[in-house]
Amino acid sequence: MLVLPPQWVPERPYLSLPALTAYLRREGIRVIQKDFNIEAYEVLLSKNYLKGLSKTLDRRFELIDAKAQLSPGLEQRYYNDLFMAKSFCGEIASKVENAKNFLRNPKILDDLAALEETRETLNKALAIVSMAYFPTTLDLSSFRMPVFSGSVSSLKEVTQNEDMNPFLGLFKTRFIPSILEEKPDIVGITIAGQSQQIPALTLARLVKSIPGGPHVVVGGHVVTLLNDVLPTRTELFDTFFDSAIRFDGERPLFELAKSLDRGSGLESVPNLIFRDSKGIHVNPISPPEDFDSLPPPDFDGLPLDKYLSPLRVLPIQSSRGCYWDKCAFCTHSRGYGKKYQPRNPSKVIADINHLKAKYNCSHFAFEDEVISPRAANLLSNELINTHSEVTLTSNIRLEKQFTPELCQKMAKAGFKVLYLGFESASQRVLDLMDKGITPSVAEEVCRNVHDAGIWTHLYVMFGFPGEESQDARETIDFLRSHKAVINSFHTENFVLSKGSNVSACPEKWDIEIDTYLPEGDFNGNLQFIHHSGLSQSQALDLSVSTMNDLAIEFEGDRLLNALGHFYLPVYLSTKKGPVDFVQTIQPPNLLDKDLTVLTGSSTPKLKQGVTLERLNFNLVNIRQNVLEKNVSCAAYPERVNFIFAHGNGGFRKVSIQAAEILAYCNGYKTITKIAIELGKKYDAPVAQIQADCMSVLKSFYDDGFLAT
Repeated sequence: MLVLPPQWVPERPYLSLPALTAYLRREGIRVIQKDFNIEAYEVLLSKNYLKGLSKTLDRRFELIDAKAQLSPGLEQRYYNDLFMAKSFCGEIASKVENAKNFLRNPKILDDLAALEETRETLNKALAIVSMAYFPTTLDLSSFRMPVFSGSVSSLKEVTQNEDMNPFLGLFKTRFIPSILEEKPDIVGITIAGQSQQIPALTLARLVKSIPGGPHVVVGGHVVTLLNDVLPTRTELFDTFFDSAIRFDGERPLFELAKSLDRGSGLESVPNLIFRDSKGIHVNPISPPEDFDSLPPPDFDGLPLDKYLSPLRVLPIQSSRGCYWDKCAFCTHSRGYGKKYQPRNPSKVIADINHLKAKYNCSHFAFEDEVISPRAANLLSNELINTHSEVTLTSNIRLEKQFTPELCQKMAKAGFKVLYLGFESASQRVLDLMDKGITPSVAEEVCRNVHDAGIWTHLYVMFGFPGEESQDARETIDFLRSHKAVINSFHTENFVLSKGSNVSACPEKWDIEIDTYLPEGDFNGNLQFIHHSGLSQSQALDLSVSTMNDLAIEFEGDRLLNALGHFYLPVYLSTKKGPVDFVQTIQPPNLLDKDLTVLTGSSTPKLKQGVTLERLNFNLVNIRQNVLEKNVSCAAYPERVNFIFAHGNGGFRKVSIQAAEILAYCNGYKTITKIAIELGKKYDAPVAQIQADCMSVLKSFYDDGFLAT
């Protein structure tokens, strides 16, 4: 059984399982592939699951609402976010199933406002899950447990912590039973990214604890980056897994299966790290299988209809590794042992046509680190000659060989979106990075790609060691002055990743890695000290401010925000002419105003999804503190009434008198009846109270909180 664990993107399958499955099945190994990632989304984004979190959220809020004070910063933000989560939990739970189904419906591409709103529903649903397991956070692409320090002891703690690890209970109740039923001899778990590390090892631990259970083997990019750590941590093999495969997994998995079947030792299994009675063994690395000899990926057994995409999109590769492989910050090609293997273009086209016919799919995403100009040309020729009629996306380097002619050919072949590794417009910084490109060539390629009708999306980085403010300004100026040929971009600040050239030789880039701490072994990014240039905080501020202030000037920004990267290519494939990037995508009204004329016979009630609450802290002040990043102002108890619209975020402080009137609004009592009851209670003139009720309730009608 090959398993992809959470937390990964839900829009399409990840390629490692289908690639390994195809190879092993060809060699006669029976394989069950399980995408526990998309199965986890099915549960987390479900009505019953979210409703089940309601008591947890209420209990957590009662505890913090009863405190004597709220500290500035994180505690006040937690109070605000927890209130929001518990308040709109029921509303989101009622919408989430429809939201999932809507994202799987091609018709959603005709209603971008609905698509934007639907994606926001899923984001809110995962925010609710995060609050229930605070301080853990998860969204549609990431998972973090801040309590995890990176040590083996911490790993043991977080993989058993039911209060903070949402996947522990999920695996126990939903996934372990399927393993017990299928009874595989081997369970192989892919750990492709840091967001999967804790969920993957949570699952591995549970599987390994099954009496007489399967052999547990882990592999993937993260395991390869931990190549030097695993042999020194005996307890990992006691608790989490039996063996680990680094680098390519096809031949090692096959040899592992044969060895276990024979009952022989594992010394002959290439790329394997394992433990036996004699200790931990690190087997030699074998050359990867010839890429041209591998079969096309096999998606049989994966729930292709469950992925959250309006049209089916499948991943594919035309090469493994990176043909440049010099960028100082990058670790992507480490998973392939820093080897570059292109696949014969005719085989790639045969793969595409095979998958297109077998899985009724015309949309493919190249998972190559980058496609070279030569490969792009050969592939485009083949696609055009075979009339393949597909939609494609890929990463490319900004090489001068991407000429107008080649870009036009790529557009004709079906390329809709190209992701360009730009990083910086400062030649000095590009040289520091060993990028091997120039700003002038970058401008030329952007123009060629854009003029061919292909969407151009640039990756931008701030804070690379040695970058100065003037370098960053050159990048920002470049983006602003080339809006005509850049559809969209995304900024990140530099992080020091294990396995990168910078981490291997920090003094070359004038940085200092913080004193090595054994407890940080499983943290993918290293802490470091700048000796020159922008600080990490300055780089982060630049990254955020550039996205907030500059991206909105680009014609594709609003469309990309509505669609997201995964939906953009399929959306573009449905358009037969030039896309109107500035089309109106009307945001939903924050408050759906009800302008009903009130009379004494009106029967007011709170709208569905609106609640009236009495809190121990003034949430208006807390929100202001959070917004202004006020790190010196604690919050003290101040009992205040609030009315809150879960669906649209409408929020308002309510006086004691207004709260009492609203408490009577149940949809059955008329305003006159409410006035009579209040008149009796306070021995006051009914006419005056009715006039006061009309005045108070009218304002809540106008603000969209009430209906009749």
